[in-house]
Amino acid sequence: GALAAIIIGSTSNDRSLGNMATGTAMASMGGAAQHMINFTREHEIEADNIGMRILYKSAFDPLAMPNFFGRMQRLYFNYTSDVPKFLLTHPVTSDRIAESKNRADKFPHKEIKSSKAFSLIRMRTQILTSNNYPLNTIKQFQPKLNAKQQNSEELQYGYALALYQNLQFTQAAIITTDLQQKYPHEVLFKMLAAQLATENKQLDHALNLLKNELTNHATYYPLIIQYGQTLIIAKQSQMACDFIRAKIRLYPNNSGLYRLLAEAYAQNNQIADAYQAKAKAYEIDGYGRQAALLLHQALKTPKLNTTDRAIINARIDQLKEIDKEE
Repeated sequence: GALAAIIIGSTSNDRSLGNMATGTAMASMGGAAQHMINFTREHEIEADNIGMRILYKSAFDPLAMPNFFGRMQRLYFNYTSDVPKFLLTHPVTSDRIAESKNRADKFPHKEIKSSKAFSLIRMRTQILTSNNYPLNTIKQFQPKLNAKQQNSEELQYGYALALYQNLQFTQAAIITTDLQQKYPHEVLFKMLAAQLATENKQLDHALNLLKNELTNHATYYPLIIQYGQTLIIAKQSQMACDFIRAKIRLYPNNSGLYRLLAEAYAQNNQIADAYQAKAKAYEIDGYGRQAALLLHQALKTPKLNTTDRAIINARIDQLKEIDKEE
């Protein structure tokens, strides 16, 4: 179709025939493009269908799929520029949302409860990101707790977090101790207990709590950060440096760990290393020029040995090359 029309148009001396061939080619290519779009949409719908069946068989709510699509669609409309590539190559249309909703409605209805871990993390996120004053948050929790609603451990945890944020450490500790006794294996309760112990200057107790949890949750990022921070607060800077460096092997592109490492280095009087760690954090976050400035500061560190100076200069040169490419 399209190829034949292009050949006819290119070999013909007749202008009208050439124009007709061009028009035929454009129509053929348009038809081919539409065919590809239809083909892609059919496969996308089938993929959605398979995904929904997997959700249901895995004891998840099939309606989560259309709900998620709705969030993606709102996200797409909120972008004025630099739309994520995924949303361009996999557009979430109203038809796709409606199709997934219809399919989800065909599955047998059953109540699917969120896992306790998910509920607790959701509560933690809500409290820590709330724009409310902590005292207002505390007031919102009290009637719910008095009503003895379901998921009481989630509510108690949220209440304890709100008390902690309002500097009511004693009351928060009472609730947290009770939660630990009821749920001795819940890492989030141990982490809150360690935070409260830190505030009460019981640093050895806080570190022991966190260290014990790390034996079972060695890769849990929030726990890693809290243990590193607590080591720094306890002025165990060398141990903090060793610990954070080891965990960076798990998260080599995590700027938060490099910032924490910079803090530990500074406390340990390793100034050049602190500059380099902070520079790495900036580099990971995409701020190459700021990273280079920090590396230049590192070069000014007194008694910097030849090897370290060469390493820092090499990193500066590398950042310059990246800057040129961008």
